[in-house]
Amino acid sequence: MKEYEVYSEYMEGTRVGQVVRHLQNKYWGVYLIDKATGKGGFLMWHPTKSEYWCEDIAENFCLKMLNQDGTPA
Repeated sequence: MKEYEVYSEYMEGTRVGQVVRHLQNKYWGVYLIDKATGKGGFLMWHPTKSEYWCEDIAENFCLKMLNQDGTPA
């Protein structure tokens, strides 16, 4: 069974940041992946934050301001 639904997606080069929403609990999250690394993506949930908060994270990741694990670059 699918855990989340993708609401929006940001892309820059090999980096992709997806804004997702948990299907059962209805909280927002971000799935970050850099296809150049060959590593799996990183999913982080933000149950107290908004869709806009997660969009900022996805965009910042694509602009190389964040690492794939969500830490500052």
